Amino acid sequence: MSLMMLGIITSILLPALIVLVQYDIKTKEQLEFNRQLFIELKAYEDFDAFKTENEIYIVRQDEICGKSKEELCLRYQE
Repeated sequence: MSLMMLGIITSILLPALIVLVQYDIKTKEQLEFNRQLFIELKAYEDFDAFKTENEIYIVRQDEICGKSKEELCLRYQE
């Protein structure tokens, strides 16, 4: 019985826990990116000034991405 419980834990619950931890890490990175971007946007008078003067972010057609980590992006609408 205990061997069966150990098998269930290692085959089902452990992979699920690993996926949840990875998802939590990615979510925290995205949240930190969003917070930092919000602070940076507040420092500029308008969005056009942010587009031309910032050096940390890449502004594309409908999203803003980080230069150091391009997988962190935020979609926006004008």
